[in-house]
Amino acid sequence: MSIRLQPVRHSEPRCADFADEALVVEYERAMRTHRAYVESFVVEPLARGRRDVAYRVASAAGAPYIVDIVDDSGAHDGCTCADFLANQLGTCKHLEAVRRALLQAPSLRRLPAVNAPPLSSSTRKAQPLGCASSARRRPPWRLGSG
Repeated sequence: MSIRLQPVRHSEPRCADFADEALVVEYERAMRTHRAYVESFVVEPLARGRRDVAYRVASAAGAPYIVDIVDDSGAHDGCTCADFLANQLGTCKHLEAVRRALLQAPSLRRLPAVNAPPLSSSTRKAQPLGCASSARRRPPWRLGSG
């Protein structure tokens, strides 16, 4: 089962002060949400019956990407698009499109875990690719001296 998201009217966010990094981060996140509303997408769950669910998200403008919704906190969700991998915001238009789809069609929401094995204390915490260098790299929207 997939859901088609059609573009809808959505107010474009504004940044009150581009010199304030916190306001810029808030603005950049809001822009990803805005694009999830003003562009069309097809969202399709890939695996049912798991604790987390991956979704294939296709937009009219580009190739499909895989979005992984881990839990309700949103802190560990991810997407395979270049924007998500580089922006250090923790979101992108594809991830926000899945969140929009889940609001419109709760049946897409993941099912309870089925015989999920418990995590052992020896399980290492996974880090995203390039994590070691990303801590030293400035976000692309924050280029300049510093």
